[in-house]
Amino acid sequence: MKITRVDVIKVDTGISKSIGCRVYTDTGIYGDGECSLAVGAGAEAAAAMIARLAKFIIGKNPLHTEAIWDSLLRLQSVFWGQNGGPIVYGGMSALDIALWDIKGKHYKAPIHTLLGGRKRTKLRAYASQPQFGWGDTFTLAKNPKQYAEFAKMAIDDGFDAVKLDFLWGTPEYKLKGLLPSKFWNETEKKVNAVRNTLGDNVDIIIENHGTTDSMSVMQMLKMVEKYHIFYLEEPTIPDAKLAKYISENTSIPLASGERIQTRWQYKPYFELNALSIIQPDVGTCGGITEAKRICDMAYVYDIGVQMHNCHSAITQAATLHIESAISNFVIHEDCTRSGRIEQKLKSGEPVCNRAFAAKEGVLIAPDDFGLGVEWTEAAMEHGLYATVIEPEKELMGVGTLTSMDATVYGD
Repeated sequence: MKITRVDVIKVDTGISKSIGCRVYTDTGIYGDGECSLAVGAGAEAAAAMIARLAKFIIGKNPLHTEAIWDSLLRLQSVFWGQNGGPIVYGGMSALDIALWDIKGKHYKAPIHTLLGGRKRTKLRAYASQPQFGWGDTFTLAKNPKQYAEFAKMAIDDGFDAVKLDFLWGTPEYKLKGLLPSKFWNETEKKVNAVRNTLGDNVDIIIENHGTTDSMSVMQMLKMVEKYHIFYLEEPTIPDAKLAKYISENTSIPLASGERIQTRWQYKPYFELNALSIIQPDVGTCGGITEAKRICDMAYVYDIGVQMHNCHSAITQAATLHIESAISNFVIHEDCTRSGRIEQKLKSGEPVCNRAFAAKEGVLIAPDDFGLGVEWTEAAMEHGLYATVIEPEKELMGVGTLTSMDATVYGD
């Protein structure tokens, strides 16, 4: 089996963009993948990176996911595979997910089976970001009453856990350093309203989006300890030593990881035991191949996993497959109804041929062969960014890709 073509798509759905690919083979089997850079800056660069990296896999055996991943990491003509960032690893992730989709279809098995089989069937989920509204309308919560109302709507839909950013909308420059008591008193009113409305049996996760620094987040952690917070996400910019310092001064577990890629970048967090929960994103951390290894590495350090998940059904499915198979799963992130992530084209047509939504706060990974979900033909047609059919030939003075084929890749 050989890879013959890669189509790259960039689908504009309004607030977010779906950046992905379809990898074709000479057997007629194809696989779909996605890069998790749907929000913020980076979508255009990510699409270009997928197209550039696609040249390095044309002609290769798609079943050899380990060899392909390692070549993209180490080839000198790729160069930025070593210690790269979200653009590079996002490109690798999209292609890797597509290859696992092909592998599952080829072996007639769901991906979670290929990863070792289900460790669990039902995955507990939390309602993510209802401060953006709940359902079809994008409405930003601005006061304690709205925070409580939107969170209650999620609980009424069957969830028993929610994640909220109580600081959303505050300019970031106002969230650094020691902040005045008046600010925290106003913030606490939101937290208090949510806890009083939801009761004591609902878990509350606090999302900080890395906007606070060590001083301000320590103030926040002290303020919210009495509300029995499940954990706090992204207390500061990604920094292992800062996370360690903060974790030693609070009883609230810390989580982070959506802006950390590969085992090498996670390694200092593990060695310092700086986090209680890691949050790798399968669409930027290196794909299914690397996400599974990151999760298994965390297990050695008694660190739990809640994978970051706020994109289309492609990465949602990949996430569900991994979470089903790992030993240290904590909870699944469900962003499908928070009013922020739209999975439809502007014409109203869906981006993917199926959607995943929690029922009574639970999701189950699909049992279809491969991912169990595909880009729709409408998404492929309207979002086509590039088609790659020619392999890369240049290798910056370290042999040629052709000469490596016999030793690195077999049939």
